Amino acid sequence: MEELKGLTTEEIEEKTKQGKTNKIKIKANESILKIIRKNIFTYFNLIFLILAILLITSQSYRNLTFLIIITINILIGIFQQIKSKITLDKLSLLDKNDYIVIRNGKKGKISSDNLVEGDYVILEAGNQIPADAVVVSGKMYVNESLLTGEQDEIEKNINSNLMSGSFVISGKSVVKLTKVGDESFSSKIMKDSKKIKETKSEMISAIDKIVKFAGIITSIKKKYTKNNKIMAFATLEDLYGSIEVIIFENCYLQCSNELIDENIVLVEGRLSIREDEDTKIVAREIKKFEDTKSKSLYINITNLSEEKKNQLRGALKFFTGDKNNVPVVIINGERNDSAGGLYVTKDILEELQEIVGQENAKIE
Repeated sequence: MEELKGLTTEEIEEKTKQGKTNKIKIKANESILKIIRKNIFTYFNLIFLILAILLITSQSYRNLTFLIIITINILIGIFQQIKSKITLDKLSLLDKNDYIVIRNGKKGKISSDNLVEGDYVILEAGNQIPADAVVVSGKMYVNESLLTGEQDEIEKNINSNLMSGSFVISGKSVVKLTKVGDESFSSKIMKDSKKIKETKSEMISAIDKIVKFAGIITSIKKKYTKNNKIMAFATLEDLYGSIEVIIFENCYLQCSNELIDENIVLVEGRLSIREDEDTKIVAREIKKFEDTKSKSLYINITNLSEEKKNQLRGALKFFTGDKNNVPVVIINGERNDSAGGLYVTKDILEELQEIVGQENAKIE
């Protein structure tokens, strides 16, 4: 094998201009200023500010005590996130060391940050691999436990790939750097590990629960997803403003007949709240507003056999739960008796009609 010359000065300068150095530039997480701003300027703090202004205007100072709790909550949030940021900023898989590099046909010591893509680096026992590389000559054993968790020593021969962050246990090799800086394997691990994952507060979790909104449809747009599933975006307006409703395929197939301009509908779904977007409703159920008025399920058992009555009793008991939405009225001759409530869906109604007959089980 011919003697390695390494990169020339011109090639090194060109690589440096292209940003192909081993200096890690990953901005792992948010700045302290952004953390403070994000905790102060929120939708809920705006609401609390408006309430405070109204209370001050009306000179109701005794009712401003809630501001103490809000302020403490903000300060705790800021403190915890800044503490996390400082800890994560210190996290690094790579040590800052000098390495023997072949450049312009000569060997010299270069700091890890000044290495560039294509550099030929001489590695031996005790060295940490500074960037992703491939073995050009020699043989060595490396430990990749810092990256993979595996404690075994792995043999690396010519053309074997090396991952930055691994340690040389024994042997000696010349390696060529293939991915440096932010592109290296260890840098990508550090980038993912430094992301601060936020947990939802109880208040935000409560918002994720079901809401209801009644309004008139002012626009409706239908589209198909990449998986060829239909969905729609509707705009609903009431006396106070408008809101966008997202309707996925399951809901769309059940309510497509109601999705007509100028229809007045009741939407049941959950709120979707994001900092940079307007609040939306992800629809679970949509129905005409007049269909939501109080109705009852009337079951006529006047001419029912004892066997059918027993089946009906069993069905009513089975379908009764904590989500009852329709009062049940039993008709027996001239008597109308209340029988509590029932959670009625289309399928449940059909089950009851199968027992008593379609004409004897109706919602009116």
